[in-house]
Formats: sequence, C-alpha cells, structure tokens
Amino acid sequence: MSVTVGRSPVLSASASTWTVAALCLATFTALSLLLILRQAYPGCYDERQHISYAAFLQESGRWLPQFGAQRLLQRADMGAWDSRLNYLGHPSPYYLFISAFLDRTLPPAQAILAPRIASSALIWIGVVLALLAGRRWLAQDPVATTVFCCLVALCPQLLTVSAQVSNDALAFLGGALAYWGALRWHAPPPRRDGWPGAVAIAAGLTAALWAKPNAGLVVAVWVAAFIALSAPARPRPRAEWLVILAGLALGALPYVFIIRDTGAVVPITAEQVGEVGRMPGLVSYAAVFPLDLGYTFGFAHVGVWPLPGFPGVLMAVLFWLLIAAAVLGTVRARRHADPGTAAGMAAAIAFAAVLPVHFWYSAMRLGYSLPATSFRYYLPLWPALSQALAGAARGRWPVAALAAATIVVGWVWR
Repeated sequence: MSVTVGRSPVLSASASTWTVAALCLATFTALSLLLILRQAYPGCYDERQHISYAAFLQESGRWLPQFGAQRLLQRADMGAWDSRLNYLGHPSPYYLFISAFLDRTLPPAQAILAPRIASSALIWIGVVLALLAGRRWLAQDPVATTVFCCLVALCPQLLTVSAQVSNDALAFLGGALAYWGALRWHAPPPRRDGWPGAVAIAAGLTAALWAKPNAGLVVAVWVAAFIALSAPARPRPRAEWLVILAGLALGALPYVFIIRDTGAVVPITAEQVGEVGRMPGLVSYAAVFPLDLGYTFGFAHVGVWPLPGFPGVLMAVLFWLLIAAAVLGTVRARRHADPGTAAGMAAAIAFAAVLPVHFWYSAMRLGYSLPATSFRYYLPLWPALSQALAGAARGRWPVAALAAATIVVGWVWR
C-alpha cells in the first residue's frame, strides 16, 4: 500500500516567496551592473560633483570637507581640476568610502566604474536587508510578497541611482538598515532579536545622517513613528534605547564640524552656484511639485517641466495612486499589532510628515527649484512604503496590478 504525503501549504508558500525574493535580487543585480556599464559619464544625479568631492578628499588627505575650496574635476580628465565650485554641501563619510576606489590616472569612462560598483554595493546590501525583513512578515502570502519584492528590487529610481556615484546609495542603506532592525527589534518572541535590532536601527540612523540631512530626517521620523506605534505593547530594555540614541548622536557628529566651519547645516547648494530650472512663484510651484515628484519615480531626469507628454503624466498619476493605496492599506490594517503593519503605518506617517517640509525647503530656501522635487530623496523610506503597499495588496488584485503597472511604465518609458 502506498502512502502519499501532501506538502504543507505553509511550507509551499514559504518556499515560493524565497524563490520570488531570490529572482528579484538576481534581476536587480543584473540590471544594476548593466546600467553601470552602459551609463555615460557623468550620470544625471550630479555624478561629476560626487566624484569630485571624493577626489578632493583623496588628494588633500582630509577627512572633513572644505566647501569653499572644493572644485570640479574636468569632464574629460580626472587628473585635472576645473575652475568651477563644487556645490555639494553634504557630510564627508560617503566620499571617504568612494575615494578608496578611485583611480584618477585612468580615463573617466574607466575610472568611474570601480566607484560606481562600490556605491551600488551599498544599495545591494540595502535591497538584501529589505527583502529579508519584508519576506519574513509576508511569507504566507505569495501575492503580497511578490508585490513587496518587485517594488523594492525593481524600483526604477533606485536602479537609476545604483548605476552612478551618489550619496543616495548610503541614504538608502541607512533606511534599509533601520527597517530591518526595527522589524526584529519589535518582533514578538521567538522572532525578536533585541540587540541586533537596536544596533541595526542605530546604524541606519547613522548612515542616513552621514549621507545627507534630508535622509536623516526621513529615517528618524520613520523610526520615531514606528516606535510610537509599537512601543506601548512591547517595552524594551533601557540599554537598547541608549544604543539607538547613540546611533543618532553619531550620525549628527559630522554636522557639528560643518556648522562650526560654515554656520549652516547645508552650507552650499546647486541653486546658489548655478542656473537651475525654477517656477515663478508659490502657486505654480505647488501645482508642479507633486507632478514632478511622481514623474521622477520612473524617469531619470529631474527639473523637467512641463512633463514629457503622456508617459510623464501617466507616471505621476500612477505614483500618487500607489501612495494612496499604501495609505488606505495602512488605515484598513491599523488594528493589526504585528511589526510589519506598524512599519507600513509608520512609512505613511513619515511620508506625510516629511513631504510638507520638503516642499517648504524647496520653495522658500531653494527658490522654487525644479531639481529639488526628485523622488530619490524618499528612497530611504521605500522599503517601508513597499511594506505598506504589500499589506494593501493582501487579497486585493487591483493593488497588485497597480504596483505592476507603475513599475512597468517606469521601465518602458524611462
């Protein structure tokens, strides 16, 4: 007599979600490397400015920036300097890291490859952490897991950033570290990893702040919102709280020196140095800002107005529908107490809280700057936002279809 042993549905779902995560990671890796090799130098996100910052630190032997003295490398010769001022006003840790991979004796098209790969590696680590953390809470729902993995790994803006030297790579890693750590720190037993989770949150805050102030802001707001939603039910030892605060303090350290030397958190911007696209006033900027923000989710160029026809408008509309789905999904799931739901709710709160700050700074401090409307400033929040969207996709195929359409449009017309 033969006995047929059926496979557990839970085990089958878990295995299928591991397969989806692995395929998405492999696709991200292949596309990122392809874009690195095909992307002309310099890339669209101030790549020449970023690599020039690293070259200055490498040549001068300094650990700290000297914003008034930093110039641009010549476009055709990385061994020579241009007369123009470098307008990047960010902390130096990312550029110290990149300088270790820069060989300025090579032609620019070759010299840029190793720094690009090093920068992309930071994003790759962040994608791995995000996929591991998100899959852990969505493993029994293949549709939600597929939505999450595809959104994280195939985000057009993230892949564009991964193909060039940009401190947005460190910013994204910071957000992914905080996301991975928070889901472990506030997990119920036996999933809870107190100390590793607290250390990862601290490292995420440090990395985000070391990248740029707006990345530090969005990650700090998300962490605060997540803790506020989760802490009442799951108190944590005081020592773990101190670790997180230490990460915040360490992240703020470079700004002590920047403020000491310049008197400002962001001492120099592109808007102060060169000509950038602008809108004429507050009303027109308020109308353009959300459209340009949504457009840049899928398109590499920033500061574009009007949007380039139907593809640009469609991308903007799909993006805001995606954000609306994430917010509505978190509202419907608010009664669930698991950390995955809290992560998605915190993402919606952080996005809503930071968006008006972003608008105010871009309008009032940067003079209605169009390049300042880029979605890449929210990449540190993207794993948690993807969690919210995955939660909204549970049992709702239209949400999954919307997520797929947004990714496809971003890649077809990018």
